Amino acid sequence: MHSVRETYIELFSKRFKDSLPPDLLWISVLDPRSAELKHLSHGESTLAVSRLKVAAFEMAKEINTNKSSYNEAAQVANDSVPQSGSTRQNVAWLTDVFSGGMDEYVEEPLSVADDMLKDECESQVRQYLRDAHGAPVTTDVLDWWAKRRTK
Repeated sequence: MHSVRETYIELFSKRFKDSLPPDLLWISVLDPRSAELKHLSHGESTLAVSRLKVAAFEMAKEINTNKSSYNEAAQVANDSVPQSGSTRQNVAWLTDVFSGGMDEYVEEPLSVADDMLKDECESQVRQYLRDAHGAPVTTDVLDWWAKRRTK
């Protein structure tokens, strides 16, 4: 039985080794049953963890951007109740800025905030890999994640 398994793994590896999208490497790490990366070579596992960290950072940046956009929109909605001429001028200025009226206005992310966010994401990935280490193959993946979503 062991030789049959090895044959299937070898055939699978030959067939898909060069044609699998690279994203599947880091996506496979999200299954706690395979988080020990035994199914990958050393180079592949290093690449998979690295790409998982990058994906976590990009997702965290997007979430932070969406949160700040939502908060700004709520603030503008609260502030847009016409009370005076200056309020109308501010709304007109904001409309001009956010509708593309000022070409020189470019918002650049703060590198310090990005560095802190990146460090937090890397810490979370390391924590996940520690938590997932030794997860039995009988683990229900969705249940495992549901129990740990607050960590």
